Amino acid sequence: MKMKKNLGLLLILIMGSFDVVFCQTQSDKKPKPYDAWVKTPSFTYKGTLYDVQDSSIRITNSLNYNFSSFRFQDIDAIQIRKKNSVVRGVIVGGIIGLLPSIVLAASLDKNDDGLYLLLVPMVGMAGAGVGAVVGAGLGSIRITIPIERKKENFDAYKGKLNYFALKDPSSAPTSAEVTAQSKTWNYEISPTPMPVYEHESFIGLGNGPSFLMGDLANDFLINGRNYRAKTGYSGNWLNIGYRLKKNMGITFVGFENQYETQSGDPEEWWSINGFLIGPMYTYPVSRRFLFDLKPRIGYANGSLNTDINAQVQGNGLVINPCISIRYNFARRWCAFSEAGYMYSSQKLDEIGKVNFSLFNLGLGIAYRYK
Repeated sequence: MKMKKNLGLLLILIMGSFDVVFCQTQSDKKPKPYDAWVKTPSFTYKGTLYDVQDSSIRITNSLNYNFSSFRFQDIDAIQIRKKNSVVRGVIVGGIIGLLPSIVLAASLDKNDDGLYLLLVPMVGMAGAGVGAVVGAGLGSIRITIPIERKKENFDAYKGKLNYFALKDPSSAPTSAEVTAQSKTWNYEISPTPMPVYEHESFIGLGNGPSFLMGDLANDFLINGRNYRAKTGYSGNWLNIGYRLKKNMGITFVGFENQYETQSGDPEEWWSINGFLIGPMYTYPVSRRFLFDLKPRIGYANGSLNTDINAQVQGNGLVINPCISIRYNFARRWCAFSEAGYMYSSQKLDEIGKVNFSLFNLGLGIAYRYK
């Protein structure tokens, strides 16, 4: 009962926190820089909204007053979002997502079985992942201002655009701006569209802990001996993501999971090995951070082993919903963190049906191509 009350209070706290963090209200205080996406009939340009002029806007991609100017007759729509709001959403959402594991840890008794104690990091990682995804989604919301290449629309929204502009419309130009303006006084700068994707296909490997939650997580007796599995190891000896177009791609994974048993013999262990394939949806948080959603399906072999020999084994289909976060730390390299649930129902020799149900966490590194 105490735990239910704690969870109820937690839900109220989470809802209140999201309201505080993500409600977009306008105040009298001048806002920080806002990112702007200027949609024209041909391209979409991204930069920081600098100022609003009589019939055009200027955006900048640097601190050196290198402006790109857009006239109203070339603009279909302008989308506005506070700079770094997605990153802040990921951080806040991830922190909020950790709260259920804190409540769970506080509710557990010191004498609880070790299996229950494993729920704390599992719930924490899952909650942080879900919270980060939700936070990224909320932080990615943009305000859309429809111009539709009409002067009346531009004039109607000029006040709103001035609110989001970096430069106060009543302020005098700086010396640096005057110098930059004198170089481009009689013509508009023609901006070059920024590439959204660069080397976003990847091939790599990763590993991490694996937590069993199915039949093997409980007492599993064979000939009077307990073959209950301990927390084990998950390894992706091949992890491929191939971008097809825009945000869509395909993912392929070869995996090998191993778990020691509680039989008392250190050479006895469970394993489940196989491959997975499925679609991959990529959400770019920034040029360096990307979220991947990967609903995968595959085929696997499960077995109880002694040393390197399989005592009993079976095989079956596997489902694996998974999320991952990638960080592009170099032009051709990225690091990634992955969390996913895996389920496979298999009929093992002389034992019968066994459900391999597990939760994997992993870290890895990958080479970027294409």
